[in-house]
Amino acid sequence: MIKYSPNYISTHDIDWFAKVTLPSGKIIPIHIASRGTELPDVVNNKEQNRRIQTKVAKKIEFPLESKLYDDVVYVDYANHNEISNEDKIYLQTFGDMAHIGFFSFDTIIIDGFSNYLLVAYPTSPLASNIMDTLPNIPLNQQFNILDQLMRYGIL
Repeated sequence: MIKYSPNYISTHDIDWFAKVTLPSGKIIPIHIASRGTELPDVVNNKEQNRRIQTKVAKKIEFPLESKLYDDVVYVDYANHNEISNEDKIYLQTFGDMAHIGFFSFDTIIIDGFSNYLLVAYPTSPLASNIMDTLPNIPLNQQFNILDQLMRYGIL
């Protein structure tokens, strides 16, 4: 296993993928944009992450302009018609990930600690051929993922 170097992690916005087991036993796929923050040990694997990124990229349509999907819930944007072009650009990656079945998070730093902010989530499940390749995030490394899911009534 080849890990990302600390310098690479701190200077890149790494898209990483995993699955989280909810208290109900349901397993959900997550996508997180790292924004140069530390990666959980289980996803700090360059080769594994590249394989998953390649599978995910094959599922994305990559529209030529910023697009919002009808089968995606954008957490802080209830009315698609009122979203500015700048916000559409920000939401694009998160919407792409949710459109194919991931609960998609951004990373923000609060008091020096990484916190995950749910940006978009799917209304239909992820294809199982990708789900099977995702590492499982241990409970002690989930940070505030479950809090975000509870906040928006997903749990």
